[in-house]
Amino acid sequence: RQQVRYAEITIDPTLYGALALQPDEFLTVINDGRDRAERAWKIKLAWIIAIPREEPRRAEDMVRWATSPTSRKAGVVGIGLVGRENIMPIGQFERPFRTAEKREVARAVRAGEEYGAEGILKAIESLAPSRLVDARGLAESEDAIAKVRESGAAVCVSLARAVKQGWAADTASYPLRKLYDAGLPVVLSSDMPALYGTSLEQEYLAAVENELLSVAELEEVALNAVRASSLEAEEKAAMIADFETAYANLR
Repeated sequence: RQQVRYAEITIDPTLYGALALQPDEFLTVINDGRDRAERAWKIKLAWIIAIPREEPRRAEDMVRWATSPTSRKAGVVGIGLVGRENIMPIGQFERPFRTAEKREVARAVRAGEEYGAEGILKAIESLAPSRLVDARGLAESEDAIAKVRESGAAVCVSLARAVKQGWAADTASYPLRKLYDAGLPVVLSSDMPALYGTSLEQEYLAAVENELLSVAELEEVALNAVRASSLEAEEKAAMIADFETAYANLR
């Protein structure tokens, strides 16, 4: 209903231990849902396998599994690091993330929740993420902005999550404009939509209604999402062309 054509969904397999599924069985189960979604609504899905910060000893095994030919064939396109920054030192995840970088898969890291810009800088230095999620405190540090811009990492934010976590007093005060004007590849997302009561459509509407960005600027944000995706180059180019045609038709 929101006209989403492609989505990369972060999922944490460790949350489903009670199901006693083997890794390949887990992929079979979630891909049943993926296939149904594609048949019913023509939406393509791919998976980011999340590693909880509480599980540093499992990180290498999870990266090995997520980057295996079998998992790649089953729609896994990257790994993510989730959980509170103060649970474990980020250095414990450096080796598996460097392995993922060598294998050229997406690397999404939640950063900034507890440590702000310092946490973001450590994430950039240690994990070489291709995406930063939340990035709380980024707008407050010119050094962090420069490092993120240099790295080329996309900055994925959810306005609803930021407000409900208390990182911003309200949507209008979220520093989206500063991040955009700094030349960062900002991407809006509907992070945990059931928990935060949001949707991708609502995130975009909130940005316009609160005068954070113009409609034309949000068009660029949507294209940032395509560019930051794990689609093949030809698929990215085709989707960008489709979006630009749709924009022109709407005007």
